[in-house]
Amino acid sequence: MTRDASAWKDGAIYEARACYRKTDSIDCKVAVLVVYRVKSRGRWDIDNRLKALLDAITGAQVCVDDKQIEHLTEVIEVTGKGTPETHVYVWEVVGV
Repeated sequence: MTRDASAWKDGAIYEARACYRKTDSIDCKVAVLVVYRVKSRGRWDIDNRLKALLDAITGAQVCVDDKQIEHLTEVIEVTGKGTPETHVYVWEVVGV
């Protein structure tokens, strides 16, 4: 992992810990929605970005393991302006 990717992952872990308010990790099936808002697609690789993000979610102890992901959706919004943002939504899947 590059230095930039490692720093991005560390930042994602920090943000996930700040946002996830439960004391215990989710230990059932989950759905994950990832929304990337970027100026342009540029040269970044979505596969590598997703791997780091899923590692960050488990590193922040939101989920026990990424094997729990039952549904995964990624959306890339190319805005042409502004600061890049990544929004992650995780919720428990019931009845699966």
